[in-house]
Amino acid sequence: MMKFLLLGLLAFCPLLVRSVLAVDGQDRASDGAAAPPVILDDRQGEYPLGLHLELLADPDMQWTIEDVSAPPLADRFVPSRQENLQLGGFIPSLWVRFTAHNTTESKEWVLISNLLGYEGGIDLFVPNVSIGSPHSWTTKRTEGRIAFKDREFQHRYPGFRLAIEPGEARTFYLRIGPVANLSLVLWSQEAFAEQDHDAQMVLGAYYGIILVMALYNLFIFISLRDRSYLYYVVMVTFLGFWFTHWNGLFTEYLWPEGRWSWTQLHTLIFGLGSASIFKFVQSFLMTRVHLPRIHHLISVMIALHVLIIVAPFFELHILFLSIQHLFELTKWSLVLAAGILTWRRGFRPARFFVLAWTAFVCGGFMINLAFMGVLPFNFITLNGFQIAHALEVVLLSLALADRINLLRTEKEAQEAELQTAHHLQMGLMPTQPPELENYDLAGRCLPASQVGGDFFQYFQADGRLSLCLADVTGHAMEAAVPVMMFSGVLETEMQYGHPVGQLLTRLNRLLHRKLDSRTFICFAIGEVHLESRRLRLANV
Repeated sequence: MMKFLLLGLLAFCPLLVRSVLAVDGQDRASDGAAAPPVILDDRQGEYPLGLHLELLADPDMQWTIEDVSAPPLADRFVPSRQENLQLGGFIPSLWVRFTAHNTTESKEWVLISNLLGYEGGIDLFVPNVSIGSPHSWTTKRTEGRIAFKDREFQHRYPGFRLAIEPGEARTFYLRIGPVANLSLVLWSQEAFAEQDHDAQMVLGAYYGIILVMALYNLFIFISLRDRSYLYYVVMVTFLGFWFTHWNGLFTEYLWPEGRWSWTQLHTLIFGLGSASIFKFVQSFLMTRVHLPRIHHLISVMIALHVLIIVAPFFELHILFLSIQHLFELTKWSLVLAAGILTWRRGFRPARFFVLAWTAFVCGGFMINLAFMGVLPFNFITLNGFQIAHALEVVLLSLALADRINLLRTEKEAQEAELQTAHHLQMGLMPTQPPELENYDLAGRCLPASQVGGDFFQYFQADGRLSLCLADVTGHAMEAAVPVMMFSGVLETEMQYGHPVGQLLTRLNRLLHRKLDSRTFICFAIGEVHLESRRLRLANV
């Protein structure tokens, strides 16, 4: 178990080292000169602003635009040295400054953040005059608790439209908070429209796959009534909702009038998605049978995620965000450990399960590398997590199909075994009782299940009729084989005509040597003296 937890820790090491890299990078930033302006030209349409930003932390959230745009605070901005900004933890309020010099004939530009989750929103301050000493500012606001329908720039990612005259250089200020990560990109109108069109195509394909797989497996659940399919559909649905929230579509299309912050919704949907993952794992891998200890650990995690689901309703979601990475590490360690252990114990469908979740974790690993600045934010890194999830959904559907086929094969084998055991058992029973003068005999065996350990037989010799009844522990072949053995031993011993007491002693001694120590036989014999009509009973 410890080995798999260490593997999970290795998989999520970017989450643990992110803050170290971030702090180190920003400490070096303070040693440099002012950040260079971003030069807008006709050769490109996309301008990542990471290395053009200047930063000023406002931990007490007390400064205004007039304060930070004038000395001495204006001289305290430090340049960023990271393409994708990592701050090593949440900063209550961060002031950001950049200068754009437009050398093109285009006037309209788009400023976009590739990340979501700014609890306090983003304020953009645009000077009412060109570079110099502005006396007034125009303020624009997005994200935070502003309903999508009330935003000036209505896009799934937070952004603003900027007007920069040809040949003009202009400095813009932003106030963001609380913030831990930041990725800003300035786009030309044409390049942004083209990029957004490509992104929408990918999103359409992704959500099409999710919808088809959810509906397809829902129909299978209705047909088979296997709970694993139901948990799969619930899990896929909640994870699909999580990704709509991840890429901003939830507030754009599903809840445009909602005023919950991004982090509130994130906490709620994260809790629902994680709880559904755990329920699917328990059902699919049958952890109660295969891995009882991990089953109990998963049950504890489900209970903890119920608290996470409730937290946003009481404004406690910020507490969860500080320990979210710990929950993620524990979740994927448990999921992968359960899958690998079950696979090693011979449960064939677990191979697809492990492959599916490994793909999903790798997608998350890639986006974390982008957050760290190791990988750039581009089409692949921004959409790789969703592509990995689509692959995971397909692989898990294959795993469910393999599981159903395996269970069907096992069921058919069990039914064949039961049928064989039934024929063996009934073949040991008398087809009709012996015919005796002045006696009417009748006997019938009706097992409670198709095959039990029941047995009865008649033996007639020397003016006596012996009625023998026995019950062997177990069912199916587990009971049929001992019954056959007992029948043979009893048949042999009855031929010797032993007295009842001696018969029971010999049977006990012989069967003790032949049968498994976990197999028990209850035996009763009724011996009728036909002439005197006396009945003698004995049992063991």
